[in-house]
Amino acid sequence: MPKRYLYDLREPRIPAAIGNKAENLRFLIRHKLPVPNTWVCTWDMYLDHQSDGPAALERLRSELAGFLKTDCPYAVRSSANVEDDPARVRRLVSEAKKFSTDSCWQIINNAMQIMGGIGYTNVYPIERFLRDARLLMIWTGSNQIMDLVIQHEYYREMGVRQPARDVEADAPDADKEEEKVYE
Repeated sequence: MPKRYLYDLREPRIPAAIGNKAENLRFLIRHKLPVPNTWVCTWDMYLDHQSDGPAALERLRSELAGFLKTDCPYAVRSSANVEDDPARVRRLVSEAKKFSTDSCWQIINNAMQIMGGIGYTNVYPIERFLRDARLLMIWTGSNQIMDLVIQHEYYREMGVRQPARDVEADAPDADKEEEKVYE
């Protein structure tokens, strides 16, 4: 049986490494507390996307088609399971944010292409999704900044020392002492 990317938290048997947040939700579900339908996407999806992006996304789409209904709204939240290695938190969260917002943008952009000009009107919710997806790519650090954060953190994890940057040297006329004001 091929490995799965998505698991419904109401399923009795799911992988043990789904993360503490998902385990907390399972606890609430077991105790019959109101929890919306919740699915967890395993970290394998991200790793497979790194090595074989289009095929991994296609597998995820086919799994999502079995879970999602077209007439229901859904909220998407990403979080990385980093409880075991807090030194990697910044990189993993940045990667999760970048991956989820890029995937969201790609899907909505394809939907807009399919709909054509009517997709830009408020007849269908796609135009709102497009605006929201674009905002998500900018909010809390643009995806281009996330690339820099990921690179910096990766080098730090690998132990590569980068020379400290002299930001004063970036300014025009940085060598002129009369331009420097220390008040």
